[in-house]
Amino acid sequence: VQDELVYCFMQNFKDYLTDNSKAFPVEPQSFISELQTFLDSPEGSQDRLKQRVGLEKNSSILRYVSIEVIGTGDYAPAAVMEPRWRNWEDYMDSKNSNGPNGLTNGFQTSKRWQFFVSEQEFVSSAVQGIFIAGSIAFLVILAATLNIVLAIFAMFIISGIILSVVSVMYFHGWEFGVAESLAVVVLIGFSVDYVVHLAHAYVESPYDTKEERTRDALTKMGVSILGGAITTFGNG
Repeated sequence: VQDELVYCFMQNFKDYLTDNSKAFPVEPQSFISELQTFLDSPEGSQDRLKQRVGLEKNSSILRYVSIEVIGTGDYAPAAVMEPRWRNWEDYMDSKNSNGPNGLTNGFQTSKRWQFFVSEQEFVSSAVQGIFIAGSIAFLVILAATLNIVLAIFAMFIISGIILSVVSVMYFHGWEFGVAESLAVVVLIGFSVDYVVHLAHAYVESPYDTKEERTRDALTKMGVSILGGAITTFGNG
């Protein structure tokens, strides 16, 4: 929490009472009336204050109060944000467990938590997407080549490509966030695109031996695939 960036209506309420020569803390029986007087005054009529105090004028019932806290942490990946969220949850649990009657249902919230929850869903979907896209890729390669051995080898190559990219992310210290989870799923598509062309060229080669088929496939498709890889690298 940043110094002097905790906004609590009680501080404004205290300053108001002090400026008007009134005692603070306020006696329980007169708290609601004094609070209502403060909220009706020029000092307490600011929209920002009124939003933090849910006091019903007709019934004089205090429905809620809110305290705004400006934290020091910037937006970060879910792996960093979740422990921060958990610390705040533990803090509120400790306050609620020790609070007096009527003050045991406090909770904390922040827009930052929304992003890390969404990011966790992206990462989870990415893992599912890898298996789904990988399975579909296997079927596509099998249909294109009609050779299950070649399809299996192609999947090993695709897995190696994905593993190498993920390894680069890891060794660079990148957290697996939204951008990375989307990139991994897209990467499968790029990998299949290159591999299936080579595999199909290998199957359609007129030569008989493996070495000749491989050389023929690389000669016919290698230049195009290399050109595609260069343009892809240049765009990213």
